[in-house]
Amino acid sequence: MSCIHKALVAVNSHNHVYYTANDHVGVLGFLPREFVARQVWRRRDAENLIIVYESFEHADYPMRSEYVRASCNTSFEFAKLPQVSGVPQTRVTFTAEIIMGGYIPNAAQKIGTVP
Repeated sequence: MSCIHKALVAVNSHNHVYYTANDHVGVLGFLPREFVARQVWRRRDAENLIIVYESFEHADYPMRSEYVRASCNTSFEFAKLPQVSGVPQTRVTFTAEIIMGGYIPNAAQKIGTVP
């Protein structure tokens, strides 16, 4: 996969607009995908932080005919844990829902599946 276009625009210190278009080189019949997402982060308290990416429509990034618009809802949660032998520890929880949109060839659908 190669990145064709990428942009990150700061709305404020806790909110960014993220645009990326990717070409899935080598997957026959798989058209390039583009994502537009809002990235927001918030410190829940002194020891917990969350970062969320949420797809949305943005006037500066209309759908382009040469790409398929995909969507994602993703979160990273970071929680400080007690040190182990003097080494700081962090628990990271990652969740993602990615909808690739459009046609996905059978060969690509089977990648990583169990027969």
